[in-house]
Amino acid sequence: MTPSPARPHLWFVNHYAVHPDLHGRAGRHYRLAQHLERLGWRVTVVAATTDHPSGRQAAPAGVVRDRDGGGPAFRFLRTPDYASGGMARIANMLVFTARLLALRGTDAPDLVIGSTVHPFAAWAASVVARRHGVPFVFETRDLWPETLIDMGALTRGHPLARLLRRVERATIERSRLVVSPLPGVGSYLEAHGHTVPFLWISNGVELGGPVQAPHEDRPGPVFTYFGSLGRANAVGTILTAFEAYLEAGGSSDARLQVVGSGADAESLRRRAASSPWSAQIDVAGAVEQSELARLSDESDALVANMLDLPLYKYGIALNKLFEYLSASRPVIFASNALNDPVADADAGFPVDADDAAALAVAMRQLEDTPHAERVAMGERGRRHVVDHYDYAVLATRLSTALELLLDPAAAHSAAPTTPPTTPPLPSRRTDDA
Repeated sequence: MTPSPARPHLWFVNHYAVHPDLHGRAGRHYRLAQHLERLGWRVTVVAATTDHPSGRQAAPAGVVRDRDGGGPAFRFLRTPDYASGGMARIANMLVFTARLLALRGTDAPDLVIGSTVHPFAAWAASVVARRHGVPFVFETRDLWPETLIDMGALTRGHPLARLLRRVERATIERSRLVVSPLPGVGSYLEAHGHTVPFLWISNGVELGGPVQAPHEDRPGPVFTYFGSLGRANAVGTILTAFEAYLEAGGSSDARLQVVGSGADAESLRRRAASSPWSAQIDVAGAVEQSELARLSDESDALVANMLDLPLYKYGIALNKLFEYLSASRPVIFASNALNDPVADADAGFPVDADDAAALAVAMRQLEDTPHAERVAMGERGRRHVVDHYDYAVLATRLSTALELLLDPAAAHSAAPTTPPTTPPLPSRRTDDA
């Protein structure tokens, strides 16, 4: 199929993509699509009418554009509600997959990107690309079934694990390019015998206006975590670390703010309420995305912790981490993943994954760090995000790769190298890969 002479039409299929006018937030796919439009693409994001994780209807079926008439088009496919995981969510996935396969009478694509979380949507997108005779790109944001196996939800020999592996293999084999926010996926592909080219396109941020300078005369530091409150986020270890920091002589005026929602929210509230230092710990619910800037401005350091899982040898792409760095605050980050933007930027205190004692020491180090150096850490973090993780930078890198797929002659002559704007991986993590 010959692409349109003016603007090639890209379909970006992601079951869980969100539109800011409808969901109150803008995710990876909206931001990439927004910048790809500015780079000369015509983008249609195909998503479900239901929001995740709530499972409620959030968008009307059909095509939606920005209120001002610009931006990428979103085509929402009607899917059933679900209140939690289990069969209702599986039904939601299968209905989306079926509706995508049945999609007819729409403006044909010149190129299709099929994205996980769940692999059935990406596989269906590969079928759509084959039907239209256009290149297919597989965006894998989680590895299936490796994620479920490492989280303890499946064994390697489980029938569902075998099915997911077959679906993933078929989707990879149909792709001309694999894209992922996880920098180590290229190694994963090689280990499983795949030769398809790989491109790292990280998650990132859309930078806002200037941020407030950190408070210089606050009596005790304010540590903040914001994001999901589930097992994978391991926020309980942050509470343990804060208690250990106080027990070891940390400032009696220090505070810990935990802001978010998820399966562990209620247990974290109960634990905070029963703590000897409950007056210094606040576990609040989720807030609007616009409130996160205020929370960051009120903080002296932002904290995140990850479990120590084999899966992370392929890397991580925590949205909150880029938001943390863009806030110009020091970051305390516990992780043993392949990549660590905090270490890359020299923007805080990287420590080992899920290590409460190490986190407590880092909190004390933050307290003892002079104000000027805290400011410098924050500035280094924001500058690193501007250079490497601004969605304008990421979309430009993606656009260059997609253009090669539409121009076989150029692709044949192009060197198969990672674009030079990709930040190097930190040496302290590569030893664990």
